[in-house]
Amino acid sequence: MAIDKEKTLQAAQRAVEKKKFDLAIEEYRKLASAEKNDPRWLLKIGDLHQKKGDPASAIATYEEVARFYGAQGFHLKAVAVYNTLRDLLARQPAALQSKYAHVPVRLAELYEKLQLTSDALATWDSIADRLQKEGRDREAVDVYRRIVALDASNPLAHLRLAEALSRLKDVEGAISEFAATAEQLTAQGRVDDAIKVYERLLHHRQDPRYARPAAELYLQRGAQNDGVAAIAKIQVCLKSDPKSVEVLALLARGFMAIQQPDKAVAVYKESARLANEQGKHDLRKDIVKRLQGIAPNDEQVRLLIAEVLHGKAPQQARAQQPSAQQQPAQQQPARAAAAQPAPPMQQQAVQQPALQTQATKAQPAQQQQQVRAQQQQAAQRVGPVEQLDEVELEDDEDDLEVEEREAAEELSDFGQQRAKGSRVAEVVANADAFRKVKLYAKALTTLRIGLELDPRSIAIRERIRDILIETGETDRAIGEMVTLAAVLLEDGDLQGSYDNLAWILEADPEHAQASQLMNQLQVLAGNAPAEEAAELEVVEQPEPVRDTHAQTRSRTSGPSFDELDEVGLDEPLPSYADDLDEPQAEPQLGATGESGLPAYDLDEVGAISAPVAKEVATSVEVESALEEADFYANQGVFETARETLEDALRGAPNHPLLLEKIREIDDLARAKAEPAPSSRLDDRAFDIAASLDALDEMEPVAPAKTAVADQVDVEEVFQKFKLGVAQQVEESDSATHYDLGVAYDQMMLYDDAISEFRIAARDATKAALCHSMIGVIYEKQGKIAEAIESYKAGLHSEHITPDEELALLYQLALAWEHRGNKKEAVYYLKRIIARDANYRDARQRLKNLEGAEKGSGTRRRDDIDEDFDAAFDDVMKPKGK
Repeated sequence: MAIDKEKTLQAAQRAVEKKKFDLAIEEYRKLASAEKNDPRWLLKIGDLHQKKGDPASAIATYEEVARFYGAQGFHLKAVAVYNTLRDLLARQPAALQSKYAHVPVRLAELYEKLQLTSDALATWDSIADRLQKEGRDREAVDVYRRIVALDASNPLAHLRLAEALSRLKDVEGAISEFAATAEQLTAQGRVDDAIKVYERLLHHRQDPRYARPAAELYLQRGAQNDGVAAIAKIQVCLKSDPKSVEVLALLARGFMAIQQPDKAVAVYKESARLANEQGKHDLRKDIVKRLQGIAPNDEQVRLLIAEVLHGKAPQQARAQQPSAQQQPAQQQPARAAAAQPAPPMQQQAVQQPALQTQATKAQPAQQQQQVRAQQQQAAQRVGPVEQLDEVELEDDEDDLEVEEREAAEELSDFGQQRAKGSRVAEVVANADAFRKVKLYAKALTTLRIGLELDPRSIAIRERIRDILIETGETDRAIGEMVTLAAVLLEDGDLQGSYDNLAWILEADPEHAQASQLMNQLQVLAGNAPAEEAAELEVVEQPEPVRDTHAQTRSRTSGPSFDELDEVGLDEPLPSYADDLDEPQAEPQLGATGESGLPAYDLDEVGAISAPVAKEVATSVEVESALEEADFYANQGVFETARETLEDALRGAPNHPLLLEKIREIDDLARAKAEPAPSSRLDDRAFDIAASLDALDEMEPVAPAKTAVADQVDVEEVFQKFKLGVAQQVEESDSATHYDLGVAYDQMMLYDDAISEFRIAARDATKAALCHSMIGVIYEKQGKIAEAIESYKAGLHSEHITPDEELALLYQLALAWEHRGNKKEAVYYLKRIIARDANYRDARQRLKNLEGAEKGSGTRRRDDIDEDFDAAFDDVMKPKGK
């Protein structure tokens, strides 16, 4: 039946004017039925459904129009309608969105037909995000595969597919896509991003195919700690192929990156030998060139240079090297030490060949001491683990053998002491950071564990003493000062020992151990009367634990004191005066008269104070055992704690502290009905330099194993400390977690600092401040995107103060400006000025940015890069944060 089109249209328009939408829809349907090939009437109907508040009917009508345009080949018009549909669906309930989930899929397919690749990719990406939020990961993977097919050269597409496969536990597929992502990022020069992806890949599987390029990228970047990270990756490669020349050369580069040139030289030598065996002559030549730049004076390197670079036969090269007899005497030890590679790791001690020629045998004792001093200087240049050339001696071999063993002990001593010093410095620095924020318990724990590295460390014991005094624990401070005074006395530091003893005796004039030590010091300095010196009691000491340093410094015995380890245990010490700021004048060493100590001969120190060293060694061993037992007891491993104490009792029989601790452990074990609940938080990731731990298992092919293994000790100590912290600090103690975050930040342990701040942020009153601190740390690491997200999280904190809000807005403005997004920076600066027009330099920054924005009308390449960076950072950031 024909209708009057004009009349029907006018009726519909009048109904719309009167807001009679149902009547208008009825009239438009008449027109749509009459003109089925004109979808404009359906569009009108859809608009009216929206006006009357019926979005479901509007969506159904629009979809009918979109399908019509698509079927007729009007793809652009179909895209326009589908876009309208998508925007409308975004505001609807989930049930309606689920019903029309095919709409964005159809839109993406149309974009592909129109070859609008960027729009198609964006649409497919939004579809995949929705599927993942709904838990439909397998369908999301199919979508991501389609994205990769559309844009195979885009690393972000491969990365998102890899993450989706990872969620599906498809390890092989995830590794393949992570590898493609990393390779593309490397080709684009995005080293930082490529390293992140390789780390994600290696989390799934420690595969040498990918560990090696990761190590190369770390060495290429060369940031702080990158050398350590590279060595950890190289270890994976060495386990797979311990004779790979290329990997060994990479390991040598790693040692150079961590300032270990001696180890690098040893590894390069081994790789040069293997390259020769494997016929890789060009590679061997490159390795020798590197050796030439690192150790040109090394005898083996000279031979390699002559043979490989100058084409001389090995015998000819050796013949041209000056013999030991032709070289100056002072150069022989150093050259001999450099001539041999490091011994195998299985050897427990450095073997010391003969060091002297026949002419050396006739030297008097004084000259031989000079030779040993020169040997020690040589050890400083070549490291403690180098072997020395063996020279055949004609006679007096027995006499020389003793001297050689002493020289070997001195060389080994020197190297161990040098390595130990660097570790002690790190422990002291960490403790100072805790002390600065008044975390005294954490500082003391760090220092106590540090004593395991060097029980005789003066620096550590002085820090313990100072903290105990600062916290008012006088009795414990006095006990520590007695031990410190004894160690200083044994080391020959009479002034330092005197200062500690004088402090103790001022606080407690009747202190028995301090008085006895002071008497010994007076005798040593020549200040005590002969009768008083004769009355000093000589007490038999228990057998100490072997201390190489003490034996080297002093091999004689003399009078000492007893009961050093019982300081402050039998009865409390009297409190000391508070007016320590005005102490009485103390005698000065080297002064004359009754109140001073005259000058003394340092050569007498070893003879008189050796028994003190024995007592100190036992005290240190007991203290270490008590610390270790406490550690195991805190874990609930009472049996191991008791075994530790029983082992210590064998070296110090009937020691009261050990016996008391055993009784305490037994009581705890009996009273413990069930294991103590662990207070360790799931989100605490104490993994400082954990990559080095694996190097303990390195194959013996790498001569540099010793150096890396030595570095693990500090990390093990710190792991033990942090485990104790995790057990002691409650999750609800936000103030302590915040202070820990500040301390870790000062130590540049950024991951641990972020972890602590996140825990502290659970306290709503600290959330804004903690997110601000996290953002600052991310900026230090160059992670601007993560910093921005953290600042935004702080802005949304429930209990944010006006000052905190202004500070976060300012940090956001600076972060966006640093990232090159001036538009966002301007936005946040305007928000600041709206609240406080004089806040810092916000007004001047806004003026500068708005001036720079004038005349900019095109989209720059930098903006496109920023889009990629933002998307990449969004994918790589940890989920759930």
